[in-house]
Amino acid sequence: MSPRLRSGGGLAIALLGQLFFAACTEQQMYDLLYSDGVAIANPPEIADYAPGGQQYGVKGSLSTRQLAALKGLAWPQSYEDVKGTFGFPSHRTETADYYALQGDDSIWVVIHYSGKTATRYTTEER
Repeated sequence: MSPRLRSGGGLAIALLGQLFFAACTEQQMYDLLYSDGVAIANPPEIADYAPGGQQYGVKGSLSTRQLAALKGLAWPQSYEDVKGTFGFPSHRTETADYYALQGDDSIWVVIHYSGKTATRYTTEER
């Protein structure tokens, strides 16, 4: 094969690539460039994420019974005890764990931390 044909093939591939990327929306382009290669069949809605939170990949939620137990705790609590009792949260920030409240899609139950010590809980609107 001559060098001329190889360079022409490269040009054709480059042109096809440009056409492909020109047909993509901005969001599709972002997804292609920054994807970790894992397809999400049913991505969650933006409202499913805690403010500034990193999604854990689990549907961490509390029942009303667990919320009652949380309300009765003496604070502070250790991180290990909270996880052992309530499991992993839906979302996490540097200082808080966010749990969905089962049966109420409008509320987050938030456990606040100072280091590895749970200092209090609050509820927030989703």
